[in-house]
Amino acid sequence: GRLRILRVSPTGEERTIATLGPNDLFGELRGGPREFVLEAVEDLVVKTVERRALEEHAARPVTMRLPGEGGDLDVAIPISRLLETAPRPRLARVLWQLAEEYGVPTLDKRTLIPVKLTARALMQMTGLSEEAVREALEELLAERVIAFEAGNLLIHHRAELERVVEGIV
Repeated sequence: GRLRILRVSPTGEERTIATLGPNDLFGELRGGPREFVLEAVEDLVVKTVERRALEEHAARPVTMRLPGEGGDLDVAIPISRLLETAPRPRLARVLWQLAEEYGVPTLDKRTLIPVKLTARALMQMTGLSEEAVREALEELLAERVIAFEAGNLLIHHRAELERVVEGIV
């Protein structure tokens, strides 16, 4: 069957984030309020995975090869660091890690990330839907934590990005 993942605004407006079909995965590890609502669109069967098995699998890093200005760059991100965070800090964590590993300081105290980041690459690195990546990027851009200039990603405020990663803001 199919499952719809949606977000409900405080005014009650529903916005579909994704529609999942057979063999698609979804889930949560942490308790507390959920950011999304799940709705069965058709009859479906849901299979569960034991937390221990998932945690063992999540302890391993995922490696991606991204095109960079000086050649391809390998980025390794531990799955476990992404599973328990909301979209904004999850994306911030990936951008912060890219800045830590590949960031180039600029004269105006920003950090240039010399990696060609596509929406697809960000979706793969974060495990988020296209809409969730777009929304998280828009928030970070509006807050002037990051910027895109001439096709390059610039981190304006690394300390602020780190606060987003840690969930402080």
